[in-house]
Amino acid sequence: MPSDPPEFLRACTTKGLLIDSNLLILLAVGGRDPSYIPSHPKTSSYTKDEYDFLVRLIKLCNQRIFVTPYLLAEVSNHTIDDDRQGNNPYYATARKIVESAEEAYHHKDNILSLPELRYLGFSDVSILRAVEDIECAVITNDGKLYSKLLEKGCNAVHLQTFCAYGQSYIK
Repeated sequence: MPSDPPEFLRACTTKGLLIDSNLLILLAVGGRDPSYIPSHPKTSSYTKDEYDFLVRLIKLCNQRIFVTPYLLAEVSNHTIDDDRQGNNPYYATARKIVESAEEAYHHKDNILSLPELRYLGFSDVSILRAVEDIECAVITNDGKLYSKLLEKGCNAVHLQTFCAYGQSYIK
């Protein structure tokens, strides 16, 4: 069963929000210029409205954001282009997001010990481990991760679904 919007928002405001990598990339691209969202390969499936909704959600969560080193690696890999001069257009916004985030770290052996690694991958398993410790809310657009988070009783929402039915809860 999906997280109840008021319960999810209560978890966001009291314990913080862990944001999956593709949504961190959406924040970096949209934070530079929302008109770039449709043209960036990792954000072309999102809308400006979804970006705006995510920004409002973060403000509602008192800016308490969590990341893992695995998420940071994915964001870096998908926002740095082939420009060897260091003129990455998304660097400043990605850095600003990451600087204010809290890091949830787990040793690689803790990540490797989860059986879900076989079908979720390192970043998603790092999210599962982090949520076990800090019990924060999670927002993702990854269907497999979302299903596993709900199965484990975590307070999680899928971005597109939450945008559709959670609009009235976020002003």
